[in-house]
Parts: sequence; C-alpha cells; structure tokens
Amino acid sequence: MPSSFNAFGSRGREIGGSNPVWLGVPTPVPVGGTLASGFAKKGIFIPAGTPVNLASKVITPYLTYAVTAVTGSVTGITINPKAYGYVPQVGDYLFLVNKTDFSNNGSPVAITAVAANAADASLLDVTIALTGATVGSVVALAFASTAAPVPNGYLWNDIYLGDLEDDLAASGAVIEHAPDGILIDLTPAADIKAAMKAAVPGVYQFTNA
Repeated sequence: MPSSFNAFGSRGREIGGSNPVWLGVPTPVPVGGTLASGFAKKGIFIPAGTPVNLASKVITPYLTYAVTAVTGSVTGITINPKAYGYVPQVGDYLFLVNKTDFSNNGSPVAITAVAANAADASLLDVTIALTGATVGSVVALAFASTAAPVPNGYLWNDIYLGDLEDDLAASGAVIEHAPDGILIDLTPAADIKAAMKAAVPGVYQFTNA
C-alpha cells in the first residue's frame, strides 16, 4: 500500500485521501507541523482523529492501546498492537494514560521484552513494570523516558509511512475547533474521549451513546 500524500522518504508514491471521522468541514490551525522524529517509523499508520500535541511545529501523537491482560503484580501486560502498523519493541516506552485527566498520566516505563501471545498471535505480551495497570487500562507509546506532552488537538489527516524506506518524515494538520463534531468512537481517542473532551473542548464529540 502506498504512503499517504503527506509522507516523505527515499521512495514511495503520493496519494490523496478523505477524512471520514470529521463532520462538516473543520479548519486546521493555520500552522501545522512535522511528525515527531521518534514516530517516523516504516509502516506506521496514524489515522485522522488521533490525539496529538502540536508545539513549535512538531506533532507528537498519542498512540494508545487498551490493556487486555496483566501478568502477576504487573510484571507484564497484553495489548493489541495492530492499530498503527508499528509493534512496540524492546527499548520503547509505554505510559499509563488517565482516561479523564491527562495531568494524572503515569511516567513512561521501558519495555524489556515482547512476544506474541500464546493463545492469540494477534496480541502482544509486553514485559514491563507498569505499576497500576489493570485490564481495561489505556497505555500510550513513547520513545523516551520524559513525560509526553498533553494533547491539544486532533490529527486532521491520515499519516501513513507505508512504502518508504529511509529518511522518513511526514507533515500533518491539527484541528483544535470543530463545532460540527468528530465521530469520536471511530477514532483512536475512543477510549480516552473524556480526557480529550477536557483537553480539547473546541471539538464537539459526536457519539453513538
């Protein structure tokens, strides 16, 4: 599959695309940004509607995963890694995301081992000392031990670094105000929509509930 129109690298084609999670025609903030370098990974897919932080023309996404199982006294967790086309690896970090208040997020913790789940190969067993994680918790990916910036918008457009090889980069646009709304349950923000509503109140969340 070719990369998205806003992805750059040593090879690949450019394509357009729609943004089906948006209702109406939202207007991105005047100045967009480039994808934070740590997230510029071959094959990564960051869909429209992903929570992001835009600061100094850099876009840092919140790539979140629901915890489906916990090992022992949280010596490991199980997640479904397929959503973004990038599987968390040893040396990456995960942190607990507070579903209602990002200011109470946990600190990033290093992953020390990964393996396919024995019962379901589509799931990933992650060895990590993530104190406080329970089934149903939400974790997010990081590439450093420093605290991730709080989201201040949603990604307007898809980013897909599908067929690119080297010197990867991507641009993006960010939505901070969308009175017509976003189909929140169709986005990666579905599990943390309460926190996103508080952090980005200018985007109306349309839900099926």
